[in-house]
Amino acid sequence: MKPKVITYTITTAAGMTGVPVFLTVALKRFAIGIHTQGRGDRNLGRRIDDDLLATLDSFWV
Repeated sequence: MKPKVITYTITTAAGMTGVPVFLTVALKRFAIGIHTQGRGDRNLGRRIDDDLLATLDSFWV
């Protein structure tokens, strides 16, 4: 697995690029990535890491 890329099998549709990818743990939901593309039986997203979080935070100043 590439450190900045996550894969998942949830159903997506055209136009969903940019939506958050959530992981639910103990009934709590965490945004762990941003959906970027679908490829047949799997989808790909950009993992939210410290670098991406800093970039996103810079837009909300």
